[in-house]
Amino acid sequence: MNPKLHHMQADIKEKRHLLETAKKKLVQQFVGLDKVLDDVFESLSFWYLFPELQERPVVINMWGMTGVGKTSVVREVCRLLNLDKRYYHFDLGETDGRDFNMKTYFNDISENESGLPMVLALDEFQLTRTIDQNGNEIDRSSTRIIWQLLDSGKVQVPRVPYFLNGIFQLYTSLDFLLKNGVKVTNGRVVSGIDYFKQHREGPYHVGHQMYPESESKNDLFVSEKYYNDIFEIAVEVFPSVTELQMHLEKLNGEETVRFLYEMFQLGLTPRWLDCSKALIFVLGNLDEAYTMSSQFNPDMDADTFYEESLKINVPQIKESLKRRFRSEQISRLGNNHIIFPAISKVSYQRIIQNELARIGDQLYEAYNIRLVYDESIRDAIYDEGVYPTQGIRPVFSTIHKLVNAKLGNIFAELIAKELAVDTIRLSVSEESMIAAYLSNGETLFKAEIGLQLELTALRQNTLDDRQAITAVHESGHVIAAILLLNTIPQGVYSSSASNDAIGLTHLNIKTEFFSRNQITANLAVLLAGFAAEKIVFGEGNETTGSESDIGSATNFLLHLLKESGMGNIPGSYYTEKGDDRIYLRDNKDLEINRMAEDWLVKAMALAEKTLKEQEVLLLKMSNHLSDHRSLTQEEIKGMVSRYAVNFDMTEIVEDKSCAFYRNQLKKRVESTLS
Repeated sequence: MNPKLHHMQADIKEKRHLLETAKKKLVQQFVGLDKVLDDVFESLSFWYLFPELQERPVVINMWGMTGVGKTSVVREVCRLLNLDKRYYHFDLGETDGRDFNMKTYFNDISENESGLPMVLALDEFQLTRTIDQNGNEIDRSSTRIIWQLLDSGKVQVPRVPYFLNGIFQLYTSLDFLLKNGVKVTNGRVVSGIDYFKQHREGPYHVGHQMYPESESKNDLFVSEKYYNDIFEIAVEVFPSVTELQMHLEKLNGEETVRFLYEMFQLGLTPRWLDCSKALIFVLGNLDEAYTMSSQFNPDMDADTFYEESLKINVPQIKESLKRRFRSEQISRLGNNHIIFPAISKVSYQRIIQNELARIGDQLYEAYNIRLVYDESIRDAIYDEGVYPTQGIRPVFSTIHKLVNAKLGNIFAELIAKELAVDTIRLSVSEESMIAAYLSNGETLFKAEIGLQLELTALRQNTLDDRQAITAVHESGHVIAAILLLNTIPQGVYSSSASNDAIGLTHLNIKTEFFSRNQITANLAVLLAGFAAEKIVFGEGNETTGSESDIGSATNFLLHLLKESGMGNIPGSYYTEKGDDRIYLRDNKDLEINRMAEDWLVKAMALAEKTLKEQEVLLLKMSNHLSDHRSLTQEEIKGMVSRYAVNFDMTEIVEDKSCAFYRNQLKKRVESTLS
C-alpha cells in the first residue's frame, strides 16, 4: 500500500473516533441540543478529516437567543477535537467603537499559521451591521476585513508597529557608526572596535532588552538582542531565527544597514494572512427572527418559547439578516445556518439536575459526604432561575445563590455540632432551607438556613385591588380567546414576578397569516381585558392598566391597514416619521385613521358582547383568580365546561392547520372548470 495512503487512513480513523467521542460527550453536556450538535458535526466533519483539500473557508453560522450555549459549544468542540491551540475567538461587540479596527484582531494569528487549518469564531456578529434600523447604510470600513475573510479567507493585516520603531532606530544607529569609520566583515566589527563599543547605541539610543553581552559576541555588528524583533518582520523571508542570524553573519556593514532598511520598509506594508483552510463560526443573536426574545417575564412558559423557536427556519434567518446587512454580504455567509432553539422546561430541569449532581459529586470526592436534594430544591431553583428568553446563565447564578453559597453555613453547623454524618439532605420550606444531617439513614440534626426567594415573594397572592383588577382583566382575555379564536390559553396568572406585567395570559396562537375576516376577533381578544373591567366594575371604573393591550391592538391593526392591504386601498403608506406608521394620527381627515378608529370600536363592541353573554363564566373565573394567582389549561377547560353559555368545548380544534383555503380553491376549480 502507498505509505501516504496508509498514513492517511490511520489519521482519518483516529479523527473519526475523536468526532464520535466528542459528539457523545457534548450531547451529555449540552442538554436539549442534540439536533444542533448533529448539524454542527455534520458541517465540520469533512473539514476536520480533509483540511488540506479546502480552498476556501468553511463557514458555519449559528443563531440563537442569548444564553443557549452557542459560544460554549464552539469552545468545547475545539477542545475535544484538539483544535484549541489554533482556536481564535473574536468578540465583535467591540466593533461599535469609533477607533476600533478589526485588522488589529488578526495580529493574534501568527505568520507561521498562515495557510494552515485553524478555527475562527466571530461572536456577536449581529453588531457588525452595515444597515441601520431605517435601512440606511452604515460606514463600517473597519470591519471590511470580515467580509474578505468570509469570501476567500485571504486578508491583509498590519504588522505589529512597535517592532518597527526599534528596527528603524537600530538602522539609524548602525548607519551612524559606519559613517564614523567602523568597518564590518561577516557580521563582525573588524575596524573601529573601540569606537563601536563606546557608541554602538549612538545618539539614537534604542534601550531595548539591555542585558550584558558576552565578551565573545560583543563585536557583533547587530547584537543578538535584536534578532527576535527583526525576525517578527523577516519571518516571511527566513524560516527561523537561526537562519536569520546566519544571514546577518555573512554581511558587511553596508549590506547590513541596507538589509535593516529593507526590513523596515517591509514592516510598513501589510502582510497577507491565509485563512483559506479555516473553519469559521459566525455566532449571533437575531432579535428580528427571535421576536419573543424581548420578553423578560419569568412567568412566561418555557415550552411556549421553545415551540416558537422551533418554527424559525433558514429563510426567516436570511430575512432577518437583510435588515442588518447588504445582500452581497449575506451571500458570503453561505447557506449553512444552524438555528439554536430556546430551552424547553424539561431541558431546564435536566440542566438543574446535572449541575446539582456535579456539586454533589465534588462534595463527595472531597469529604466523602453525599449531598441529597429534595424535589423542593429543584423546584425553587426553577422558579427563581428560569427566565425563558435569557437562557441558562440565570439558572447557574441561581444555583450558586441558593446552594453553593449556603454550603459554608451548612458545613459550619456540621463542624460546630461535631457530627459524624455520611449524608446531608437539602429541602426548601417557605423561606428557609432545611439541612438534615444523616448517618446510616438516621437523622442526627436539622438546621434551618434563611433563603431569599425574590420571585416567589413577588408571585404571592396579594388579595388586594391590584390582584382583583388583574383577575378580571386576564379573565376577559382568556374567555375572548376561547370564544372568538377557538384557542385555550396554556395558563393565566393574576400576579406576576415581572415589573412590566402584573398579570399574564399564555396564548399560543399558531397563525401564519390573518384574513380580513379574522381581524375583528383578534382585536377583540386584545381589548377584552379593558372590556371585562368595564363590565365587572362598571362604566367609568376601567383602569389605565390596559395601555399595552390598546397599543398592541392599534399597532396590529395599522400594520394590516398600512402594510398588508387590509384597508380600502391595497397600498403601503409612507410617513416622514417612522413611528407614525403604527400609531393613529391626530388629523381626522385621514381616511385610514377613521377606518382604524371604526374598526377598534367594532372590536371593542364584540369584546363587550362576548363577555356579557358569558358573564357567569367571567365572574367565576375572576373570583377564582382574585384569590389564587393562576389557572392551568386543564383548570380553564373545566371552568369553561361548567359555566360557559351555548359553547361546546369539543368544538375547539387543537390543530389549527386546517385547509380552508386549499378546500376553497378545489371547490372553485371543480365548480368552474369541470
